[in-house]
Amino acid sequence: MTPEEAREKLGVKEDANFEQVLRAKNKLRQQADGDTEQQLRIDSAYEVLLMQSMNARLSGNTKISSQVKFADDRKVPPAQVVNKFLQKIPGRPQVTGPPAQRDFAISSAIFGVLAGITLIQGLGPSSGPSDVPSLQLGVGSFVAGYFLVNQRRVKTGKAVALIASGILGGVLFGSLLNTWLQVDIVPIGGLSSSAIFVSEFVIVGLWAASSFLI
Repeated sequence: MTPEEAREKLGVKEDANFEQVLRAKNKLRQQADGDTEQQLRIDSAYEVLLMQSMNARLSGNTKISSQVKFADDRKVPPAQVVNKFLQKIPGRPQVTGPPAQRDFAISSAIFGVLAGITLIQGLGPSSGPSDVPSLQLGVGSFVAGYFLVNQRRVKTGKAVALIASGILGGVLFGSLLNTWLQVDIVPIGGLSSSAIFVSEFVIVGLWAASSFLI
């Protein structure tokens, strides 16, 4: 089946994004309930368009629909900005070994739960490109601050700076990776929210800042 035939089968336009293709497939499958042969044709058409989209992304020829929010305007902070910011942090943070085994295990478990909840939110039907898990990020920042001040005996001012560096590092790395993967166009395992995708790296950044920086 050619891509043209697949689009005709699903009733979508050439510039249809992944979400539109998926919605068309699900609608047609419901209409063809009980007709196994028809559903197989629908699935085949969907797979053809999915493979075409993935190949286009890998070759750098991905066409971004004007209907995709934020897909056509990705501004990633340059590395120079990050370096200047880190140089201004009081006391210049240093990478150290992990804290005591018990504290490290507790911290890792908490941030693991936060990352899991965020991922579940991203896989939900109401997830969108602009979804930001504010609660998880807020809890993560609080937990990072608690471990830095109470367990690692870091002064409050420096703890705030370390938390900020963890957030910034997560945003930078997550944004760079999302610029290449474009999860809001070609979802990864059902995750189609770029905000959720980047937030996962922010949570990792908070965990790393509270565990390895001092």
